[in-house]
Amino acid sequence: MSAAPPPIVVAGLGRCGASAVLQMLDAGGVPCVGDWPAFEPDRVPVIPPGHAGKILQPADPDVRGRLPCGVLVIWMARDFYEQARSQIKLLAHSTGIPASRFPSVPAWAASLERDEPEAKAALFAGAIAPPIVANFENVVAAPNTCARALAVYLAPWYDIDPDRMASAIRPRAPGCAPGLDIELALMMEAQARGMSA
Repeated sequence: MSAAPPPIVVAGLGRCGASAVLQMLDAGGVPCVGDWPAFEPDRVPVIPPGHAGKILQPADPDVRGRLPCGVLVIWMARDFYEQARSQIKLLAHSTGIPASRFPSVPAWAASLERDEPEAKAALFAGAIAPPIVANFENVVAAPNTCARALAVYLAPWYDIDPDRMASAIRPRAPGCAPGLDIELALMMEAQARGMSA
């Protein structure tokens, strides 16, 4: 009996597209920790062998001490300006604080750019192979290409279907959408899935 493959960590800074890549892995046949579509069970989930899970903000002191080792890492990169816009949009929606009360998008983007190297270093230390970087813009603009690249990277350990992975991505523009229509549509689909289960 062969050992289970190493856990897959899909990581990045918030609003990086980690949920979309976990949706791809889930569609391709990899069990994922947490509930579809966000796959967010805990701040630092326990990711068993043969599974994938999400870790955001790996340099955060509360997270750093509980990062897993012996993992495969998919690092999510996103245009910092668009990522900042997306983070501010979500915070404004969830807190009720107007977006104008947050730091400017360029200042927020500069903060993300400063934080990324430390976050990568914290997580990459536990990787058993060189991490692969998945660019959010490529995930949404060219899901077939991204899915094939991820399938090749994971092939020594996982047999996944790149066509099914690519089919999990909804067509959309890569920039920050003005509202939360995508998130709300996914939540409604998750409710429908739960009712039909």
